[in-house]
Amino acid sequence: MKEHVRHRVPAVAGRFYPADPRALKREVEGYFKKGVARKPGEIRALIVPHAGYVFSGKIAASGFNQLPADAAYKRIFILASSHRSSFDGASLYLWGDYRMPFGNVTVDTGLSEQLLQEYPNLFTDDHNPHMGEHSIEVQLPFLHHHLKNDFSIVPIVLGTSNPDTCRAVADALKPYMTDENLFVISSDFSHYPDYDDANRVDAITKDAILANQPEELLSILSANKRKAIPNLFTSLCGWSAVLTLTYMTTGDPTYRYEAIDYCNSGDEKRYGDLDEVVGYWAIAISN
Repeated sequence: MKEHVRHRVPAVAGRFYPADPRALKREVEGYFKKGVARKPGEIRALIVPHAGYVFSGKIAASGFNQLPADAAYKRIFILASSHRSSFDGASLYLWGDYRMPFGNVTVDTGLSEQLLQEYPNLFTDDHNPHMGEHSIEVQLPFLHHHLKNDFSIVPIVLGTSNPDTCRAVADALKPYMTDENLFVISSDFSHYPDYDDANRVDAITKDAILANQPEELLSILSANKRKAIPNLFTSLCGWSAVLTLTYMTTGDPTYRYEAIDYCNSGDEKRYGDLDEVVGYWAIAISN
């Protein structure tokens, strides 16, 4: 940890999820009750959405429901693609813990320091990519509510749009993909097509991820773009984080990707807009 502690304060409490801890607990508990129940398998990683809970909370809970509540993880790596910063590498948070409405979530700054020392041209300790980024923060209430044992996190914000850099990050992190750790990959799917187009393109993207072939995923993302689907801004907003995961698992037949649950923002009857939606999948990776 840095000499001057700077805990990372919530950026989207009160907007993406309730800022009051009691209200937050009630809301998250409700999503877990509605989510898909746990299926058999030793989970090594999850791909879960990071939108406002009213839209994606149930899908996220379906993903986290796949974890045994009594799991004792040494650390939880959370990989997210930056919405705000662009740089060819990945940012580690070495300055303190992640503060949340329910209390602090411990950051494994020791391991982060080690990664920075071993890969100084790949990782940075610049804290700025973390400060306003919501895609790690929104995962923490689900982990806090569901897991009964204490855990520490390794929050990683990817600023790169270079697949080779994603491969390098995967190589650095792959030794930690063991049964004592968990990887959480934060990503939504399609952004802003209409409801029916979102269902179609999200199914295609999901199938590419399930294939566990990085080059196929990149090919499908390019193909989706060439289709010129009206208003489609991206078919996988956290593509660099998902791609990094597939670089960690490809070529190993023991890893199995399973689609758990899906919806898009148009399924939210109170606030959903069927003309411009965002898609959400929960996918579990086991071996």
